[in-house]
Amino acid sequence: MQKSKKVTFVSYYNGVFGLTLTGVALYLLALPPTSVWWLGWLVAACWTPILRRETLPSRAYRKIWLAGVIFWAVAVHWVCYAHWATCFGWVAMCCYLGIYFPLFFLFARIVHLTPIFGNIRIPLWFAAPVAWLAAMYLQKTLMGGFGFALLEHTLVRQTSLIQLADIGGESLVGAVMIFVGVLFGYCLPMNLSTNTDKTTTRDNKPDSSARKRLLQQTTASITAVALTFLMLISYAKFRESQLLPPPKTPLAVALLQGNFKASLSAPPEWYDKVFENYTRMAFESARNQEHDIDVIIWPESTCNYPWYDIDHSELSAGTARALAERNIKQIFPDENNDIIELTQSIAKPCIYGTTSYVFSEKNDHYYQYNSALLIEIEKETNYNFNNNSDQNAQKRFSRYDKMLLVMFGEYIPFAARLPENFFLKTLCQKANFGKKPVCFVLQNKKDHDGGRANRSDKDFYLASANICFESSSSSLIRQQLLTLKAQGEEPDFLINLSNDGWFRHSPQIDLHLATHLFRAIENRKPYLAATNGGFSVGIDGSGRILAIGQREKNQVVYVDVTADNRCSTYHFMGDSFHFTSLGVVFVMCIYYFLLLKKNSLFFPK
Repeated sequence: MQKSKKVTFVSYYNGVFGLTLTGVALYLLALPPTSVWWLGWLVAACWTPILRRETLPSRAYRKIWLAGVIFWAVAVHWVCYAHWATCFGWVAMCCYLGIYFPLFFLFARIVHLTPIFGNIRIPLWFAAPVAWLAAMYLQKTLMGGFGFALLEHTLVRQTSLIQLADIGGESLVGAVMIFVGVLFGYCLPMNLSTNTDKTTTRDNKPDSSARKRLLQQTTASITAVALTFLMLISYAKFRESQLLPPPKTPLAVALLQGNFKASLSAPPEWYDKVFENYTRMAFESARNQEHDIDVIIWPESTCNYPWYDIDHSELSAGTARALAERNIKQIFPDENNDIIELTQSIAKPCIYGTTSYVFSEKNDHYYQYNSALLIEIEKETNYNFNNNSDQNAQKRFSRYDKMLLVMFGEYIPFAARLPENFFLKTLCQKANFGKKPVCFVLQNKKDHDGGRANRSDKDFYLASANICFESSSSSLIRQQLLTLKAQGEEPDFLINLSNDGWFRHSPQIDLHLATHLFRAIENRKPYLAATNGGFSVGIDGSGRILAIGQREKNQVVYVDVTADNRCSTYHFMGDSFHFTSLGVVFVMCIYYFLLLKKNSLFFPK
């Protein structure tokens, strides 16, 4: 019986699916809701014996893909909650994302096992992180990209270990975790034998010195791991020491958080109920005596009043001159009156999550956008139609249109070729892609003594908005910030408007929170998120949570935000680590397939 159990374990260990699935299990346990974060460092350790083996048949990659599909099926099960039809998308998504597991294994083995300069091989502790960066870049870029449930998201509450994200983005943190996991994996034998208790050589033959070598590898690995953690913590303390006292008085912000479950087939009265709730919360926060707030931020798509506008970039010269000084109320006398009067009755500037209808003179058509809309409340407000492009700091309204839409949620590929009564077209919330980032100008009207101050540069904050899942794209947020900086409007902080009510308070809201924290660290910008059905949160430039709403609660989250003086290396380097890794993988693949095809290490006959 004992021998039978031993044979079973050895077979499990020497196989591919078992070890891969063990790593997947640790990965899932490290993610929410269990959040046993330290298990994330051991994921690659389970995969290391497979990566080190000399041969791996092609069927092994199918097993690795299956393990990847299982991982994604569990990690993103919340995709099914929005509507029964999204179950089909969930299956397709899992099958697609599962490809990146065998792709990582293939990349790592090619880089590691392909000899260069004679018989010299690149060490696995270097090859695996390079392969991980390459695979993750492809995952976050192709097919619109997917940036949830990443390995580095397991460390979201361990902020001292993730400050490295401001150098190479969040994926660099994941690569370091793979590096540490491989070092732990060196402590494990590549194969076990059923005939001996000793570890075996690569030829699966007993080796009397194997345990000695394993002890040496273990000692070296533990030393390297200890140094890695020391460097991570030291870098975090170094970056923290560079933070200077804020040059401006903090901006007092009210973040609205609701607890409404969204649905693709929700009746009209549901939207009215949601709007009434957020309107009441906005009035309460504006009149709160304890918090003299400067701006109220609503979640995505919670304002029932739409906004009508004109696309000034497509106007003819004659039309632009004719409309240059006209009031937006004169252009749209009835359409925008409700939302303007609501803002004036609240008596505080508001950033709404609403729908915008923007007229294009060139195409003689109204385009629909998922928008974040800032409306001021000063009595001299003119609401000129072209304020959205005005460089003046005295803007009275600004509108950001979502640039990264959710496939099948906000748009359908090749929709024009599908029948009008196709069920996905009737369910999908149609929207157009936004064209550019927009800088919101927010005024702090309190001086250091709490009274009213005369306007100066220190009274204004600049903010860059993004909507919903745009926060999962580090490259998009970085590019938006660089674009605004080139225009002379570098934002002081970031704002996100989201509606996570589709996902029923599942682990999705924790994963969405993780994207917010990483965007804050990557860009060294404070980050504010107003969310329905999730967490409304204020985060500083180090990824620390300043204030956060309770799970499944209807509440207002108050937070004071100020600028972070530190610069971000990621702003300058961007995805250079990813590009370099892709280049290394590409060169090694070409080298292998052209020069070593006859002596294949990966697909033996």
